[in-house]
Amino acid sequence: MMNIQDLFSGEELKLLQLRAERVGIPMHEDDKLGRISVLTTAINKERFAIPIDSITSVYDDVLIIPIPGVPGFIAGITNVRGHIISVLNLGSVLGLKTETILHGAMLVTETQNGSIGLCVEAVGEAVELPLNQMNPTPTNLNLDHPEYFQGIFLDGTALLHIHAILADPRLIVDDSAL
Repeated sequence: MMNIQDLFSGEELKLLQLRAERVGIPMHEDDKLGRISVLTTAINKERFAIPIDSITSVYDDVLIIPIPGVPGFIAGITNVRGHIISVLNLGSVLGLKTETILHGAMLVTETQNGSIGLCVEAVGEAVELPLNQMNPTPTNLNLDHPEYFQGIFLDGTALLHIHAILADPRLIVDDSAL
């Protein structure tokens, strides 16, 4: 009868043992408050986190066509799988000084009116952050829209409230006025 250990080299057995020990670590007290799955992004060299459940897709390099005569926070439009969607410059929406981006990373989210793209400088990684390490957004920050932020983690990552951002009246087009 063959032993399962005979199927792996010494290095592979050490790796499997390490993985088993990592999985077997009991949950710490600080994890009982929960974690949130986020996608990290970079905007103006600052780190932001967006809840993964609010993102439908991620694109690494998209061509954004600017539209004349629209507010500065609208980066333009792009073609995603045959559908034209509006793209917001997330940095501009947040009130950060950002450059015009014509090629860049884009996150797509859904609204009641369809898909919308959020242009960011870079897409980071998908991580789980412990909610007990998130502090409220400091009131002494001079933010135009503090409701856009759910809090700030100990490492300085700001958790964005995408639904609040997309509910901004500046982003809502009233077709009845046309």
